[in-house]
Amino acid sequence: MIRRAPRETDLHIAVADYFAAVLIPPTLAFHVPNGGYRLKTEAAILQRMGVKAGMPDWCILYESRAHFLELKTATGKLNAAQREILDRLTACGCPWCIARSIDGVRAALLAWRIPTREYDPNGDARASYEVAIAALRERHLAELGEQKDD
Repeated sequence: MIRRAPRETDLHIAVADYFAAVLIPPTLAFHVPNGGYRLKTEAAILQRMGVKAGMPDWCILYESRAHFLELKTATGKLNAAQREILDRLTACGCPWCIARSIDGVRAALLAWRIPTREYDPNGDARASYEVAIAALRERHLAELGEQKDD
């Protein structure tokens, strides 16, 4: 039996299930459904309504702050619109992360100190927090460096 490579859609569904299982209210996570096939007329209407190309896939609201998560497969790359939006989010002071797995999502929540049913950042976890922050920085720098060469 030939196994297909996981699609980004599979990762989105897994992340939705993960958030449903671990996020603690009032934390709110929602998917931004900008991708997928659209008829030209529908795409034009959505654009007129304010839909922005390149917005990250997920928004997580916690303690009056929006955190953004872009999901990619192991080989997926950011496009120009996504890079521009991430630059703008950075300029606005909004935290964001590129994740390629549930472990990447888990690391982002840990770095952002968003409590889950798996982890309480208010507990004695400073070392775990510092490790997660360092790993996210390293991953982002590597990803952004790789993509500038394209």
